[in-house]
Amino acid sequence: MRNLKGVPDETTVRGIAREVAACASTITNGKPYDFICGVPGGSSSKKENFGSLVARYVADELNIGYCAPLITRVAGGRSSSHPKQSMHFRSSYVGHALEGTFGLLVDDVATSGAHFADCVKQFRSHGIAVVCVSWIS
Repeated sequence: MRNLKGVPDETTVRGIAREVAACASTITNGKPYDFICGVPGGSSSKKENFGSLVARYVADELNIGYCAPLITRVAGGRSSSHPKQSMHFRSSYVGHALEGTFGLLVDDVATSGAHFADCVKQFRSHGIAVVCVSWIS
């Protein structure tokens, strides 16, 4: 995973996105999502983490708008997406105007589910329902 995330190539990311998009469509029995976004990075210093990159390609696959309404807030002064550090991950909704109230939240890897849970809480507090899908869990 480290090598894949370090230098992601478009062919591989598109392949992952096709798998995630197929799963996401099956979950809703074909009902379209209003928007797609990625879980913000927990530790990456990159502007866009791998999960958000996959989410952008999923949006392309499903022909649905991508948005990034969440940012990472670090609690406890630590920044890591490692499962043992997930308790420190916090997301914040930054007031992005969304198209609709039913979205798809995408991450590359979900181990404990803590990042998904925190992001879902942010969406719910704004009356938005999301389905969570990860490539690996």
